[in-house]
Amino acid sequence: MNSNASAFLVGRTLCQYPCSDNQVEDHLFAAQRLDGIEIDSKIFRHCTFSNISFKDVRFNNVEFTDCVFIGCYFRKAIIKTCRFQGSKFISCQFPKVSIKACDFIYAQFEDGIVFFDEMELNLPPEQNLRQKIAASLAHKAYTHGKS
Repeated sequence: MNSNASAFLVGRTLCQYPCSDNQVEDHLFAAQRLDGIEIDSKIFRHCTFSNISFKDVRFNNVEFTDCVFIGCYFRKAIIKTCRFQGSKFISCQFPKVSIKACDFIYAQFEDGIVFFDEMELNLPPEQNLRQKIAASLAHKAYTHGKS
């Protein structure tokens, strides 16, 4: 896969979170600490999140369509009933994350590890899509000495 992550930073309007709108499109969120907040019932389309700390963040019913997460940190984040359709995760960290009832259809993971226990029930039902995401995560885990 090897995406050029800097390409996802161009052409976006720089914005600081929180945004007043419930629907956000073509924005760039960069170098912020959003630790401990709750993000509820928001829609993000074609947005880029670069170097964002989502430590202890509670995501609930959030939709990310064709979004990119670059170097983001999701330690102890709780992600419930969210949709990550066509989103990319590049060099993100997911230690002790909790993922429940989420949709990762057409999502891609590059250079990051999410443990299978957390992802198993959130993988797409389509076998080819499940296999692609699982293989990508397994390969990266293996290169880091994890099973």
